[in-house]
Amino acid sequence: MDYASHIHIMINHLPLDATVFALVVLLYGTLRDEETPIRIGLATLIVAAIITGMTYRTGPSAAAAAGHVDPEAASRLALHSAIGHIAQICSLVTGVAAVFGIWYFQPGQRVRREFAAVVMALSLATIVLSGFAFVSGKRLGHIDLFQGASMAPTQPDIVAILLKTA
Repeated sequence: MDYASHIHIMINHLPLDATVFALVVLLYGTLRDEETPIRIGLATLIVAAIITGMTYRTGPSAAAAAGHVDPEAASRLALHSAIGHIAQICSLVTGVAAVFGIWYFQPGQRVRREFAAVVMALSLATIVLSGFAFVSGKRLGHIDLFQGASMAPTQPDIVAILLKTA
């Protein structure tokens, strides 16, 4: 199994976490009428979109590492991939909207509340789709991605390393 498979398993929850955080910060900034939290939320959405792209790009490696799977698991994998693709598109649209907001509303100029509301709606859609992708991925149970793969050295490996350094 290559490292991209491991990376996919490790980072697949980060886009969802970052988007939820950004939505909460955007909502807080909008309700309190404060610019700084709104800008932090927009910047977080940009980071979330980048991480979403990385997660989606490492997905095929994780699927390939699963190898031949039974038809039921294959259909769950296809569903996970399709939902992930749609979630990625939504996240990228949200990230582009956030870039536009940071660019258009220069420092010193207030971000319009209508714009913040649109970005929050996009964020909510991204959260729902990412949540579906995350849950469908959890149902895969990682399809024995780590079967036969050792992330840590075994006891004989450790003994060999200690004997070589002694």
